[in-house]
Amino acid sequence: MGNTATKFRKALVSGDEALAWQLYEGNPQFRESLDPNASYGEQYQHNTPLHYACRHAMTRLLRKSKWNDALNSDALKDHPLT
Repeated sequence: MGNTATKFRKALVSGDEALAWQLYEGNPQFRESLDPNASYGEQYQHNTPLHYACRHAMTRLLRKSKWNDALNSDALKDHPLT
């Protein structure tokens, strides 16, 4: 089964935008606590939810203001990749 965060992470990693969106929109508590710039750890090469959303072109997630703000944050300055 797993909790919402685990299901969301698995949906992001596999590129399942529909499931990721359903989990994100369906749980206001999870939506408020999720940090798009938080690393998933060494097992996931320190990728973040934002990395996976960009990698799989999950436009619905990327258009949300919290995610959009994360794209424009200073956190990206730590890893100046193009």
